Amino acid sequence: VGVIAALLRPHSAPGPAGGQDAWLAALIAGYRRGTVNPVSALHCFAHRCNAQLDFKETGVAGHAISSYFGISAVLDGVHYKTGVGRTKKESKRCAARLALDEILKLEYSEASASGKSSKY
Repeated sequence: VGVIAALLRPHSAPGPAGGQDAWLAALIAGYRRGTVNPVSALHCFAHRCNAQLDFKETGVAGHAISSYFGISAVLDGVHYKTGVGRTKKESKRCAARLALDEILKLEYSEASASGKSSKY
């Protein structure tokens, strides 16, 4: 979480923070509009943060013999909520969406804690 928090914190990195802010704003906007696939967005985010991203297949609770798959995104050792779907592709996409939503929520809480507006 430390790498992610450092990236999301305004002006945390030395150098042109405006470029970093623009990149992150563009990624968030594309993800929210649905023009960027959640799995691609999460891979791009991890690459930009120099973070290790894995997707781990997990069991789906309550379904011993099930036609559902569970996959969890793991970013730098942090396990996010399990995405469930009828196919592995669908569950991976759901897992990426859940991880991104949690990461973006982190961004909003850090922006409000610092007193900065997040109107872009």
